[in-house]
Amino acid sequence: MNRITILVITFLLVFMSCNKKKSEEKEEIQTEKTIEKLSTKAANVSILQTTFVINGLNDIAHKIWLYLPPNYTTSTEKYDVIYMHDAQNLFDDATSFVGEWGIDETLNTLYKNTGKNFIVVGIENGGEKRIEEYTPWKNEKYGGGKGAIYINFLVNKLKPFIDKKYRTKPASRKHRYNW
Repeated sequence: MNRITILVITFLLVFMSCNKKKSEEKEEIQTEKTIEKLSTKAANVSILQTTFVINGLNDIAHKIWLYLPPNYTTSTEKYDVIYMHDAQNLFDDATSFVGEWGIDETLNTLYKNTGKNFIVVGIENGGEKRIEEYTPWKNEKYGGGKGAIYINFLVNKLKPFIDKKYRTKPASRKHRYNW
């Protein structure tokens, strides 16, 4: 086997084992008394009013979270954009599965210390359809296989939407991907 095949197989094994562990943790959490978590998202994080149903993927409306740099409203600067998955986990403990990832706090600190800044676009996953959305191959036990549809949505629908609505640095050459 070549190195790429080995890396892909290793990734899938780790991914599947993490998913199994999360599923077991979720069952354990559901049996405990439900405690409402407080929101921890920074003031410069919002959820777009526009949601996206990804054609051919599933019928779930995906919420889009947006982190704008602290200086976004006071500058005319254009920004690089980072697209991230599992948006409900990125910024807010109240919506995260097992604790937020602190992306907003980390980037706000980076800006404060270095002046570097980015826009972050977070796409919420489809819950039980998450593996189906993110994996390129179908697995008999875990499902999947619609990752190309998801990537096509990111490149041909979401990115142009964000580039039109926000001050981004779009690529100098226009790319169209047909996955």
